[in-house]
Amino acid sequence: MEEDIIELGKEGKISSEYGKEEKEHQEEETNTCNTENIRVEKTKEGLYNIVISDVIERELWKPWWNTLIVKLMDRRVGYAAIKRRLETMWSKKGTVDVIDLSNDFYLVKFYASEDFDFAFIEGPWKVYDHYLTVRLWEPNFNPLRATIDKITAWMRFSGLPIDIYDRTILRRIGNLIGRTVKVDNNTANLCREKFTRLCVKVDLTKPLMEKYLINGEEYHVEYEEIH
Repeated sequence: MEEDIIELGKEGKISSEYGKEEKEHQEEETNTCNTENIRVEKTKEGLYNIVISDVIERELWKPWWNTLIVKLMDRRVGYAAIKRRLETMWSKKGTVDVIDLSNDFYLVKFYASEDFDFAFIEGPWKVYDHYLTVRLWEPNFNPLRATIDKITAWMRFSGLPIDIYDRTILRRIGNLIGRTVKVDNNTANLCREKFTRLCVKVDLTKPLMEKYLINGEEYHVEYEEIH
């Protein structure tokens, strides 16, 4: 048996690869087990529990800060299609990587801070006329358990008197539904009087408000592309 191993080693292939793997394994053992950064415990139920220390977790998190997790609301599209759309929308200064996390969640990694800021702050974004939910990456994110509880979306408020087209009042109206993120520029500049348009962060776990009153007068809310 030893002769076989020696003969293979003379070719400089298997023996060198084995030696490299063995060295990496030894280094891994030294870096983890000796410092007790990673240990295995057994629960009362007989399950093995891998316990990762805070030190190692912080190192594991580093590549994923300043990444976003996205999901398209109420529509499923293929990886290639969503990747093309995200690259078109967000890769202005640098490139982006799109990783399929499963359950229609995707992680987007940016190589230019300007693109990250643009994607996270500007919104709300739509793909194929459906809202794209955007959230910051968070440690231990589980796509199989994650839910979409909140979404930033545009609202239309028809028939408002022009004399109340004031940012403070408009924000108050939006805050009745959720949290007002911004007022549409056409609305603020009185370029479009047909309806008022506000961007509001909405809690989807609560019933959506359909109407409200201003000085006793009834007005209605229209939610853009919330199906």
